[in-house]
Amino acid sequence: MTRVRAAAGVILRDQTGRVLLVHPAYKDVWEVPGGTVEPDESPADACTREIREELGLSIPSGALLCVDWVPVSPPWDGGRMFVFDGGVLTADQIAAMRLCPDELDGFEFVEPERLGEVLIPRLARRVAAAVAAIGRGGVYLEDGTVPSST
Repeated sequence: MTRVRAAAGVILRDQTGRVLLVHPAYKDVWEVPGGTVEPDESPADACTREIREELGLSIPSGALLCVDWVPVSPPWDGGRMFVFDGGVLTADQIAAMRLCPDELDGFEFVEPERLGEVLIPRLARRVAAAVAAIGRGGVYLEDGTVPSST
């Protein structure tokens, strides 16, 4: 059987529509909040757990914005990346965020049109597609783009 890894992320926005990005303490790249789906955990539950662990916020994962098939890239197996809509954070929620120091060392709200300047290309494509799907329903992606056959 094919083995795939699974991860879940969330699109959280501020009142002006900027997207929350986080900087992992153990990497030199920016990402959306989220992480690996643990054994016997649904992607939605993983997303909710990661928001709580990484940001100290109790926010349920919202609507599914996209599922992205990521091809094999050694040493990694292929993957299914789920992105959910976490909604718009209030000023009080932003002020209450507490980054887990073992996981994150910074956060920034970024305008959607600047995502390609900050994120690695595949993640920038995925996040842009997820933002475009807000309020429209989820989208299926392959390596961050809508396949021509769908």
